[in-house]
Amino acid sequence: ARRVAREIGYGWHFDASSSLARLALAQGDTGGALSEVHALLSSAQAGAQADVADGSGDSDKLIAADAAVGNFDRALSPRRVELTIHQVLAAAGDPRAAPWLERAHRKLMAQADAINDAALRQMFLANVPHRRDIVALWAGRGEQQ
Repeated sequence: ARRVAREIGYGWHFDASSSLARLALAQGDTGGALSEVHALLSSAQAGAQADVADGSGDSDKLIAADAAVGNFDRALSPRRVELTIHQVLAAAGDPRAAPWLERAHRKLMAQADAINDAALRQMFLANVPHRRDIVALWAGRGEQQ
């Protein structure tokens, strides 16, 4: 499915790759998880650079300034992909992990801020496991330092 999605330019290949990275990490295969994450990052960075080349984005500034570069907007669950990248990089002791958590949290909060009803906003953040994990990791980041 990942191969076909990639061949036809369908963004779900990001979800498939991040799922394989989560599986490898759960099995204790940090190297395998890193391999999947590196493939994800390469693919996303190539897409971000293509946006700059065709003038469709202001990604050149982002590429230069943001350690969490890549566009997963075509993924089924871009926040889950970003969380997975953070978790794998953190497990490997890679300093790029922190910017990925910051990015996932920033984008998740931007989505949540668009929800005017407080109860619905709380449900949006708390009832989906990867969203809940992003919020919890962000809240606990000071404890880890």
